Amino acid sequence: MNVHKASLRFSILDAFFFSVMVGAGETYLPAYALSTGMSEWLTGYFATVPLIAGALIQMISPLGISLVGSVRRWVVGASALQAMAFLPLIYFSFQPTDNFLWLFATVAVYWGAGFAVLPTWNYWMGYLVPGHMATDFFARRQRALQVGVVLGLLSGGIALRLQAPVGPFTSAFSIVFLIAFLARVASTYALWLKQDFGASKGLESIRQEIRQLKTLWKISDLKSFFYLLFVFYIALYISGPFVAPYFLERLQISYEEFMWAQGAFFMAKILMMPWAARIVNRFGERKVFLIAALGISPLPAGWLLFNDMWFVVSLQIVSGIFWGLFEVCLVLLFFNRIQLKDKIPMLTWFNLVSAIAMIIGSLVGGQILAQYQASRDGYHLIFVLAAISRTLVVLVYIGSIWRLRRQRLARAR
Repeated sequence: MNVHKASLRFSILDAFFFSVMVGAGETYLPAYALSTGMSEWLTGYFATVPLIAGALIQMISPLGISLVGSVRRWVVGASALQAMAFLPLIYFSFQPTDNFLWLFATVAVYWGAGFAVLPTWNYWMGYLVPGHMATDFFARRQRALQVGVVLGLLSGGIALRLQAPVGPFTSAFSIVFLIAFLARVASTYALWLKQDFGASKGLESIRQEIRQLKTLWKISDLKSFFYLLFVFYIALYISGPFVAPYFLERLQISYEEFMWAQGAFFMAKILMMPWAARIVNRFGERKVFLIAALGISPLPAGWLLFNDMWFVVSLQIVSGIFWGLFEVCLVLLFFNRIQLKDKIPMLTWFNLVSAIAMIIGSLVGGQILAQYQASRDGYHLIFVLAAISRTLVVLVYIGSIWRLRRQRLARAR
């Protein structure tokens, strides 16, 4: 088998097992936090505040790669550390702690290791995936990701539903986190099997990264796109981290119903993936990205109309369709529009800025929720605020694009 083609197949395998970890572990973290007695607004912070640790740790990626001597060693090492982060969670599910700092610290390690992988992994894939294969390959990879998430979600939901002990694992959440741990170990092994290359000249020091970023920042289109993403992520996370607490605490849905609601979201994304590549190839990733962002924007307001589980599932399906398009387009925009040598600095700083935006958004939503004592009115307020702010951000960005085009046409004449 050709080594290059084998690496792409192992990348699909890595995506599948990684997403099983996300479905079985990451998706149920808010439910676990609530089960420990954490308040609803603090549970929202639990989903976002530890991200800053990840965003800062990834800044040392270039230094780490130069120390270990290869891209593969760095990615595999960080992935293994992310898997190990589930071990304390398994322990705490047996021996609950009322010191939530331990839980925040554990999740910070999880996100730190995960973020350390991201920019280097993107650089690695830029080396392995030819440009003409990018759209089809990443659409296939996204499908593997979504299938894995659904299987992880189902396995975690069944474990919570049955509450059945498996050997020494007598706590339902310990089984959920064990599944996530084993899936990340399998993902790490798949990464190890991929083709490696050394720490090449393209991997810059942190100081050189900053210089590169300043040069890239002079590109006006790129700068305006990053402004859009920063503000849009703030708007996304005003309500995003609080949907799970709203489901489980305000709507009082069971773990099984929570599983079906989340499963509907991910299944819609899976079914959208084959169409996403065709739509992007026909209309272009920038245009489709904006349509997807506009489709995502008003959806939080839909929770005000809740009347039964069928409504929840329907809204989750619509959300999954637009999110599937959004994620494929975002990957392609980074992959196709940023040169290989610029991927690590650009994605490193993007991850940092997006993590800051997520935290700002969640702090805004959390403060509102705390002021309203996590009442239904408080939830409704953050959902409406998120819907309005998301929509305005996208419309303002579209308006700025039209103005720039008119200015360029006027100059051309």
